[in-house]
Amino acid sequence: MALNTLKGVWDTWNNDDMSFGDKLLSTLTSLGMVIPMVVTSMKTLSQARVKDSIITALNTAAERKNKKAKTESAIASKMAKNAQRDETEAQIKDIAVNKAQENSEKSLSNSKKKGSVSPKKGGKFLSKGSTATLT
Repeated sequence: MALNTLKGVWDTWNNDDMSFGDKLLSTLTSLGMVIPMVVTSMKTLSQARVKDSIITALNTAAERKNKKAKTESAIASKMAKNAQRDETEAQIKDIAVNKAQENSEKSLSNSKKKGSVSPKKGGKFLSKGSTATLT
């Protein structure tokens, strides 16, 4: 609308049929209506820019917060997986130790049942319970 008004002022000054007073009165009337509209439009535009800046800043802050939350979640997940892995490794070690103890106990029990070998005189080995005669 402001452009149309400015075009009208231009046309008024190019009109040779109008007197100088009419041209001046028409120009002042047109500018009297356009200037408040232009000022209001500039204020509205300025407010819109401020609002846009605030919204952009809030969106940026929200994106950073979301990124931080995702990073913290990924770290927590990794720590949970590491803890689970450590617990599994500890369980495997416990099982291995228990199995080794069982095998050791079985071996000891079996050797007691079969009779163990013990050294006797002359460097010869005999089973328990057997006798040997020396000549």
